[in-house]
This record gives sequence, C-alpha cells and structure tokens, in this order.
Amino acid sequence: MEFSSFAQLIGMTQGINRALAARRMGDIENAKAIAENADTVMTAWCSLLPASKRRILRDDGSVDELLFKANILMHT
Repeated sequence: MEFSSFAQLIGMTQGINRALAARRMGDIENAKAIAENADTVMTAWCSLLPASKRRILRDDGSVDELLFKANILMHT
C-alpha cells in the first residue's frame, strides 16, 4: 500500500518529534544520543519511502510540495 505525500510528511514530523522529545537542557551526552536518534529516524524514513515518493518531482514534472517540505525538514 502506498501512502500519500501528506502521510509521508506526517510520518517524518512524528519521527523527528519523538527523537527530540527526550532532550534535557545542558546534557551533552544526551544531545549526542538525540542527534543519533534523529539521524536514525531520517535514514529509516528515507529507506521506507516507496520508489514513487523518492523524487520530489512528480511524473508530470511538477514539484510535490509536501515531499519538498519533508526533505527541507530533514536537512535543517
């Protein structure tokens, strides 16, 4: 089953939210673990995308805005 681009964006934001929810202020070791968890979430999200959603451009050449937002979120 292939999910919509909106569902893919929600999945990405929920994963990042869960990875960042464990943060505590001033704890460097915790910050490293959170960064590793966020990196794992993003890698998993990318690997689970269906082939049709791995490109930001649709078949007609237009930009899929929601996948574009998910990719921008991933790179910030």
